[in-house]
Amino acid sequence: MSQQARLRVRPTEGRAPAIEISELDKRIIEHLQRDGRRPFTQIAVDPEVSEATVRSRTDRLVENGILQIVGVTDPPSSASSSRR
Repeated sequence: MSQQARLRVRPTEGRAPAIEISELDKRIIEHLQRDGRRPFTQIAVDPEVSEATVRSRTDRLVENGILQIVGVTDPPSSASSSRR
């Protein structure tokens, strides 16, 4: 796969985060760190919550600057695909 979705958890740089990060938030973050493109419906299975809960928690974390989901190109893969 030449592109991957990755998740970044922004450091708080010595200050308290704007919001509390619950155990559920941490579990959602762990799932997204393994696969940033994983559907919320699949993430919701492990902590036994609804898809809407996962979506709203993720949105809140993104809006508050706690988490950022970005696309990252894998240089070795993209180099071989550009030679075709």
